[in-house]
Amino acid sequence: MLGIGDQFLLKSLLMLTSSSVQKNSSQAWKCLKILSGNVEVQKHLLELGVVTSLRALLSSFALPVTEPAITLLSEMTTHPPNNENLVDDGLLEVIGHLLVSHGSSSIVIRHSAAVVTNLCTTRHGVQGLMESECLTGLLRVLVSSVATQEDLACVTLCLHHLTSREVLQSRLATKMNPDHVLRLVTLSGEMENQELSYYSASIVSKLQLNGDIVDLLRPHYPAISAYVLAFLKKQEVRFQQLGIVTLCSLKKDGGFVAAAHLEEQLMEVHLQTEQTRTLLQRIQQPPPLSSPESPLPLDRD
Repeated sequence: MLGIGDQFLLKSLLMLTSSSVQKNSSQAWKCLKILSGNVEVQKHLLELGVVTSLRALLSSFALPVTEPAITLLSEMTTHPPNNENLVDDGLLEVIGHLLVSHGSSSIVIRHSAAVVTNLCTTRHGVQGLMESECLTGLLRVLVSSVATQEDLACVTLCLHHLTSREVLQSRLATKMNPDHVLRLVTLSGEMENQELSYYSASIVSKLQLNGDIVDLLRPHYPAISAYVLAFLKKQEVRFQQLGIVTLCSLKKDGGFVAAAHLEEQLMEVHLQTEQTRTLLQRIQQPPPLSSPESPLPLDRD
């Protein structure tokens, strides 16, 4: 069907996306999302001007058709060659507005977070993010009372990736308020959802301890110490490492004092690491050379 009549199917579906009947428009976007699993289809859609249609629809905030449209955009951003053009076409600006306006829709939240993460891997993506409302929208979802655990996991994963860039750490810090910090600290301590806990704690560990952030974090030092202690007791190395990184960061503030039991657990992790290193060294040592067997004495009888 895709090969019939010079992209007739894709052109027809794109025409239907602008239908005044929302059901028709919504179904057309869903069909395009299914077809876009093929990279060649994505290429043809870009040539046919799908970005213009996406921008117009996502800016209209008509939720019944916005949701299938954002899923299509999310699929297209999984193919890296598309992303530079999508950034240049202003999609991050559109996503920022969408998050601020429709941050209660799980579909919008999850796919918008994926789009932001993917687009910020491009050369202009970080700058486009800083010029948009994406960070504001993500932080708004973070403290939303209607966001589900799955929504929060997507948002914190996105922020975890973004804060790997120093310039975005600074920008995020300027937008955070006490409610944002409280939610991140609370989520970090909820060990039932390990991924959500890990990503939330990772964001906290990357916050630059300037004057404003220190003031926001200080009331939560006991809670942070509690989840850091839990991290150090875990067998997973990534949690132990994150606990150590968090401690190193907090110790830059002279007002932070690690409790004795926290220092003890840190020393225990250190000893475990040393023991592991010693065992590995033993394994890697070449076996001793065996001495040749002595010849049996001759029987003189």
